[in-house]
Amino acid sequence: AAGSLSAPSNDRRMNAERAWIYRRAFDEIPDQVVASAFRKELPRGEPLRHRALDLALIFLQHPDQLVYQVGCEGLLDVLSDEDGHTLLDRYGITMQDVFSWTARSDVTGSIARESIMNELLDRISG
Repeated sequence: AAGSLSAPSNDRRMNAERAWIYRRAFDEIPDQVVASAFRKELPRGEPLRHRALDLALIFLQHPDQLVYQVGCEGLLDVLSDEDGHTLLDRYGITMQDVFSWTARSDVTGSIARESIMNELLDRISG
């Protein structure tokens, strides 16, 4: 079963591929199309103001944890820019909002590492 692409042992790889796709899904799509398709998810229904932040905010509203994770990564990328805090202020986003969003995510990878460690320990003992 491990040779099958749908085998449970391939879940981590498939999730990594899905995350890669979500990180790049809108790269070639014009801002106007994204803004029209996600008008309800954008702040005040406005057109895209800052593409990276707007996409992060769209992803943060998604129910799928993997897509949400990509939104958190995008948000933290924006924050790492020199003007990131100023940009968040313009959107009315506080650091408390950022902490609240990222608290639901595994941005450090610690949960994934713990899961991998548990799988390895299970293999050793079993």
